[in-house]
Amino acid sequence: MKHFFYLLVILLTLGSTQAEPEKETTFQYNVLRVPIEFNKENYSQSRILADSLVSNYPLEPLSYFWCGAVYTNEGETPTTGKLFEKGTACYKQALEIAPDFTDVWTILISTYAESNRHTEAIYTFEQFWDKYNLPNDGNPLWDAVFFVEKSYIEEGKQKKLYQIYSQIIDLGIEDEELQTRFLKLKESMEGESIIK
Repeated sequence: MKHFFYLLVILLTLGSTQAEPEKETTFQYNVLRVPIEFNKENYSQSRILADSLVSNYPLEPLSYFWCGAVYTNEGETPTTGKLFEKGTACYKQALEIAPDFTDVWTILISTYAESNRHTEAIYTFEQFWDKYNLPNDGNPLWDAVFFVEKSYIEEGKQKKLYQIYSQIIDLGIEDEELQTRFLKLKESMEGESIIK
């Protein structure tokens, strides 16, 4: 996951719009320092830098994104306890500031699912799904279901997952991974009554 963060930071930093013009260069520099320290496995320093971003740029959703990223992960291992709670609170604050920040939605869903916080993963996914009125034709965000699939299965909600996949497929979306996952789920439910 840490490699994903490094690539994502470049895109997100370039797309930043909330920092004041005279602070833009300093903001981008500070944002780039967070994943650099994170990738060096210098987790404490990356958290200090993320906290500084939040303090200095409290209206910038990217500050909270990076706070969330470094507090919910140590390399490829999710954190627990207070670190995890602070990280998810940062992601939620980013969404308060910028509700259309879709990367935060999908990463928060994934973070909960990977940490076996299945109820939160499903709840966040369903908020995301409703916000974007998914599935709808032409919107690629439907693939967020891949992040939460495990949570639906672990919570015994295969029928609901089946319905979600069916809605996506009914739109005519052609995706090999979608088809494979749908068929695998369907096969695992053989003999069960599937109500649409």
